[in-house]
Amino acid sequence: MGQSKDNFHTAPTVLCEVSGRVYRADTGDAIPKAQVELHASDSDTAKALGEGRIARTGPDGTFLFSDLPAGTYFVSAWRNGFSEYSLQDQENDRPSSITLKQGQKLANLALRLYPTGVIAGQISDEDGDAVQGLEVFALRIDFQPGGRKQISAASRAVTDDLGIFRMPNLRSGRTTSAPEA
Repeated sequence: MGQSKDNFHTAPTVLCEVSGRVYRADTGDAIPKAQVELHASDSDTAKALGEGRIARTGPDGTFLFSDLPAGTYFVSAWRNGFSEYSLQDQENDRPSSITLKQGQKLANLALRLYPTGVIAGQISDEDGDAVQGLEVFALRIDFQPGGRKQISAASRAVTDDLGIFRMPNLRSGRTTSAPEA
């Protein structure tokens, strides 16, 4: 007795899962309400996944992505008051990825975010009147090999009609604020 084509079944696709926790890099405390994003890093994965996925961490900083097709993904996370996180290849500072094989469950992915700071103020002239349209820079000084200083603008703001400026999301470190004349 021969089998018809209808009796042949392909093996079911076993989907993948990624779970983990978002932490503060400085204290190790969990970060609730962080947004974690998972995006396909190649066209085959993008075709199988469709749109990228977004999860919000719970009170204990945990997140879960389930029902993922096998493939290669970029992971990023952000939360107000913290620097954005993405997997990085430490040797060349390029975005790195995770690769999931069919049915794989990647658990305990630890994402660490660094708290950021804000520099804000109001600038007035010698008579106490607001100075509008003044560029204000937060300067970062990094020391290169051999002790050579490298100065760069970490942030820039322009004073409003009340002389007020605000520069959010500054990474930790010593930063000096200097208005440009």
